[in-house]
Amino acid sequence: MAETEAADPLPTHEARHGVHDIVRRWTVGPDALLRVSDAPGTGPKRDHLPARIPYAEVESLEVIFDPTRFDRTRHRCIIHAKGGWKISIPSTFYRGFADFEDRGASFYPFVAALAGKVREATPRARIRAGLTWPAFLLQFGGPATVFLLMLLVLDMTGGATTTSFWLKGAAIIGSLGLLCRYAIRNLPRSVKEPRSEPDV
Repeated sequence: MAETEAADPLPTHEARHGVHDIVRRWTVGPDALLRVSDAPGTGPKRDHLPARIPYAEVESLEVIFDPTRFDRTRHRCIIHAKGGWKISIPSTFYRGFADFEDRGASFYPFVAALAGKVREATPRARIRAGLTWPAFLLQFGGPATVFLLMLLVLDMTGGATTTSFWLKGAAIIGSLGLLCRYAIRNLPRSVKEPRSEPDV
């Protein structure tokens, strides 16, 4: 007799934002997103996030690229659900000071499965990768304006600039790589079909 194949495990992702956050384990269940944490069940230190979020109650799901100085690979899955809930699940895991583990191997399949479940249960739910257009223009309009003003000043002065000017210019140019990566990954767009790799 052939052995019965074991059922595929449910997509799961374990995350921790920072030193003051608790460890949470998120699982894409059959009809709801499930949450388990290491916090006590009662008292002031209990986990205030819901343990179960039915997919039918999810209003929107967003995935953005949101790096920090020490956590340079972080993506975040942001879930808005009925009742005013806003839940942010990072792709990385805080292990200690300036030490974040990249857990993309579990995060991306988890988000893809979650997006598929939400789409099935709530066809009207907004599923998006990247920022909203207002947020995108606000975040990148400033740096772009500063860079253009720097070029304008350089043209007007004919190159007679101070050391401070060149230091600021070097800092801006040095950050262009990260800014371009951030801009490309956070370009506002809707997600037609869930993917097992990041859409941002």
